[in-house]
Amino acid sequence: MNHRGLTLLELVLALSITAMISAAVAGMLEAMASGVATRRDVRAHLVTASVAQARLDTIIGPSRCLLQVDKDGVVIWLKDTNADTMLQASELRWLHMDDASGELLLERVSFPGHFGPVASSLEDHTLLVDADLQDELEYYRGRGWTASIPVVDGVTGFRPGVHADVLDAMVIDIEIDLERFGLTRTLAISAGIKLHRRPAS
Repeated sequence: MNHRGLTLLELVLALSITAMISAAVAGMLEAMASGVATRRDVRAHLVTASVAQARLDTIIGPSRCLLQVDKDGVVIWLKDTNADTMLQASELRWLHMDDASGELLLERVSFPGHFGPVASSLEDHTLLVDADLQDELEYYRGRGWTASIPVVDGVTGFRPGVHADVLDAMVIDIEIDLERFGLTRTLAISAGIKLHRRPAS
């Protein structure tokens, strides 16, 4: 029995069909991979947004008052430890972006462990409302008396704002640019103070 071989035309047609099928399969696989990557990116963004909202609510919610909101960050009067309605440095929290690490940090005054109550009290400055609180933070940083915790990582931009006088504002709006998997998305968060109380001076 004789078996006829493929003609040149049949061979070219067969190769063309194979190439088209391969291209279609490759396109389908690429689309599937792109869809998986997109879903992963969206899921990571939603998880980060949820965590950031919860953490900022935990920080801002129980605070007494916003003190400063500007390009350097946010300064919060967290609590009135001495119950004197005055600002002490240890009662404040600084929320700011660290460009080097790409983190949104919450920083506070933290005295050395060997400091007793008297030494801590002497170094815990009483501040006026209109004091330069960034300079105050730098004073304690220079002595190694601060500690910070990360709130959000992968941050490339941080823009806080209020719609009232800072001392009277009960809600702060924050935009955070987040980078995940090579893509940057903007996260918009609003956090409110539950029981607003201004300092005495």
